[in-house]
Amino acid sequence: MSVITARVIGSACEGSLSDRACYEVGTSRLTIRSTCCSICFFSLIQYITSRMPLLQSRLEEVNAMAALGELPDMEISDKGGVKVSPLDNCVPVQVSQLPELVYSMLPHPKITEILDEVNSWTTFTRHFSHIKNDITHPDTRLLLTTILANGVNIGLTKSPGSTKSSLEDIQPWYIRDETYSAALAELVNAHG
Repeated sequence: MSVITARVIGSACEGSLSDRACYEVGTSRLTIRSTCCSICFFSLIQYITSRMPLLQSRLEEVNAMAALGELPDMEISDKGGVKVSPLDNCVPVQVSQLPELVYSMLPHPKITEILDEVNSWTTFTRHFSHIKNDITHPDTRLLLTTILANGVNIGLTKSPGSTKSSLEDIQPWYIRDETYSAALAELVNAHG
C-alpha cells in the first residue's frame, strides 16, 4: 500500500485546513488518513502511474474471461461487438398486476365532464355570452362540447351526443375571440 500526501496550496481555506492531507491508496479504494508522517506533493501523473499496474491486471483479467466466454451476461463477438443480456424482470407477479388494478379503480370521466367540473369552480362559461343580448347559453354541456370541438379540431360534425345543427347554432352566436379571451383570463385568475 502506498501513501500519497498532498497539500492544498493557494486555497481560500488554507489557513483553516490542516497543513497536510494524506491519501492512502489501497488496492480497491482511496481513503483519507487524518495524520501523516511526511509531506510530498501529489500530482495527477503520479497517481495515475501508481494505479496503472492495478488497471493493467484488471484489464488482463477481463480479457481472459472474455476469451473463455465467462463474462456474466455479456458476449464479445470476433469482430469486437459487445452484446449485453437484458436484465431479468425482478418485479413479482403480484406487483406487476398492481397498475391495472389501480387504473381500474380510477374514474374514467369524459373530457366534457372534466370541463364542466372546472366550470363549476371558475364559472368561465359565463363569458361565452350571446353576441346580441349578453345572455349565456342555457345548455352548458352543449357549449362545452362546441368549445372542445373547436379546441381539438375535430369539427362540429364529429361531436358525439349532440346534433350538428345545435352546435352550429352556438358557434357563431356565443363563441368569439373576445369570449375566448375573457374565459381564458378567468381560468388564469383562478390559478392566481
